[in-house]
Amino acid sequence: MVVRQKNKKRIIILGFIIGWSVVLFEANLSHSDTATIGDEFGFDIPDKKLFILRSIVFSSIGAFHGWCLYMVFELIKTYFLKKKSNIEE
Repeated sequence: MVVRQKNKKRIIILGFIIGWSVVLFEANLSHSDTATIGDEFGFDIPDKKLFILRSIVFSSIGAFHGWCLYMVFELIKTYFLKKKSNIEE
């Protein structure tokens, strides 16, 4: 049971990180659209409140999807374990 909880937390955290990286990628893409040719790597964050809101929303969506993936994997695993135990009987 402890291993399942660790995997659940890891998948949710991974979803959170992926959601946050999408927001950073979008800020980087926005910077590259308007940057001059000589500019280096950077981020364009025109409105910090909107950036924070998007970070929270996208990270929450990513964490929710991570939780959903965990639940789907658990359902599939229990389905196959039940099927295997029925075959052995």
